[in-house]
Amino acid sequence: MEMKELAESIKKNVEETQTSMKEFAAKSIKTDGDISEIKETLKGLQNNTDTVLAENKTAIEAEVQSRRELEAKMKRTALMGDPDKAMSIGAEFIKSKPYLDYIANPGMKRSDDFLMEGKTLVTPTPTFRTPLQSTQEIGMIVPNQNLISVRSLIPTVPTNASSVSWFVESGYTNRAAIVAESGLKPESDFVFTEHDAKVAVIAHTAQISNQMLADQPWLQNYIDGRLRYGLTLKEDYELLYGTGGATSLLGIKNTPNIQTLNWSDGDLGDNQMDCILNAIVKAMVAYYVPDGAVMNVKDVAKIRKLRSLSAGSGDYLYSDVTKALTGGTLWGCNFVPTTVMSEGEALVANFGLGMQIRQREEVSMRIGEPDDNFLRNKKTMLVEERLVLTVIREDAIVWLSLDNTPTS
Repeated sequence: MEMKELAESIKKNVEETQTSMKEFAAKSIKTDGDISEIKETLKGLQNNTDTVLAENKTAIEAEVQSRRELEAKMKRTALMGDPDKAMSIGAEFIKSKPYLDYIANPGMKRSDDFLMEGKTLVTPTPTFRTPLQSTQEIGMIVPNQNLISVRSLIPTVPTNASSVSWFVESGYTNRAAIVAESGLKPESDFVFTEHDAKVAVIAHTAQISNQMLADQPWLQNYIDGRLRYGLTLKEDYELLYGTGGATSLLGIKNTPNIQTLNWSDGDLGDNQMDCILNAIVKAMVAYYVPDGAVMNVKDVAKIRKLRSLSAGSGDYLYSDVTKALTGGTLWGCNFVPTTVMSEGEALVANFGLGMQIRQREEVSMRIGEPDDNFLRNKKTMLVEERLVLTVIREDAIVWLSLDNTPTS
């Protein structure tokens, strides 16, 4: 019986019961026969209801449990986001067909490739990625790690090419003007420069024992905490400092024609916070509003420790000193504190408009038995990806040198 029909049946029984009670209660003379009739009627209705409930007990319990699970999931999603859409690469891998097939067939020389789903790696708009953290398992203690990546600020789009070409606006003369009726409309001049770069491969391998491979909780932790994180560290370094060429991305600092700024070139009395503000203004003068900044954690700490110079005050200049050095905002910009950025340097940019990551191959994993792995009861895990950075608006980027306090 369908849940709707069950509800209608129960409702009908209740209504009949209420009607019967009203009819018998309205009688002015209560006889033994009347009372017996009431009892029998009520008993019959109760038995009918009990029978309906008993026949559909399983369906009712299943429906109640389903609704409880749905409610619990909605609460989890509201607090943490849908876990089904934010699974880590380690969690995805230990549930994947390549891994399960490899475990089930020890004789395989290598596993099939496992590609991480694009929904967790390719973001059409700049947004902070989920921090790469791992659950610490007994027997494996890993060092502390950067919580937010530089890449979290940069939008990513897919590509099928091994070499990417794009155009950068290198000159612009605005001739927009009011034009009389039937007058000739002026033409503005745009100068574009073509750039191209090859997609680079970032990869590394690690050896693990057969026992480690079969320990799924440990393996998930190892993939997320070390292998995937290793790629993230190299990604961030290349995005910032890559020199270009066959074995490197062309990073932001080495991109020609980006804007630069020195702290020492500011106004007398400017501190590091003022230098960041000056960089934001410099980008805005070029008609780009910065949406992010990158700094070394030590420089972030110096800014956080700045105090008012007014007599008797000594208050911290930073508005909220209760936050840890794991991100936040400065002058309205999201910032990424990282150890990858060199101390004494900083980056302010409109990452959403100024650059893109073109992803040729998402993070992939495979397991194999090269060389003498078989004799040593070991397996080799390979993690890699293919991508390239394209800077499309150079004026949207300001690279800072936090060199010295201005003296004039």
